[in-house]
Amino acid sequence: MRQPKNYRPVLFFLLFWMPGIAGQEPGADEVYLLEDFEEAGRWSLQGRALSADQAHLDYAQLEITPATRGRRYLEVLCHRESGIQILPPAPLRINGFVRQITILVHGRGENDELFLDLIDRENKRKREFLGRLSHRGWKRLEYRPGAHIRQRSPQLGGEPSGLSIVGFYLQPATPLPARLLLDDLSVRVRPYFLQPELKLE
Repeated sequence: MRQPKNYRPVLFFLLFWMPGIAGQEPGADEVYLLEDFEEAGRWSLQGRALSADQAHLDYAQLEITPATRGRRYLEVLCHRESGIQILPPAPLRINGFVRQITILVHGRGENDELFLDLIDRENKRKREFLGRLSHRGWKRLEYRPGAHIRQRSPQLGGEPSGLSIVGFYLQPATPLPARLLLDDLSVRVRPYFLQPELKLE
């Protein structure tokens, strides 16, 4: 009787030496700095019935930060119980499928809450919880978009559209004076894979 051929050694060799053959997605994750807060005068504050004596924004360089570059950071001082929006001059467009968004945050040891304001591919605004700022000193907060965040068109062809960051939202825990420091807004993305155009002869 003819014995069946054993292909296991060949299959093992291919999987061991060429792991990219099975299940590898096109491209690899890329990490880049979206905002370093080094250029003064770009960000602003906004809030319901916000007066000049209730909040102040500045670009300071008094603290030693764990930032990857530069010495400046964004400083927000507020003395009110209502929330405050921290806004860039224009939405920060992210190119690629977002895996993770990180921001360096200096807490004051209170239960202040920080949120991330996004616009998805359907032009819908989302306010996502970043973290409770109960720590003291610098800490890196991370956000990973869930399935409810629509990042690109379901069509494979054409230019995909991604997420845009339109600011942060600070909710102080108490009306006592609060101080928030922000630095190095970074993103980890997977580059989009665009399907080649189908040419019909």
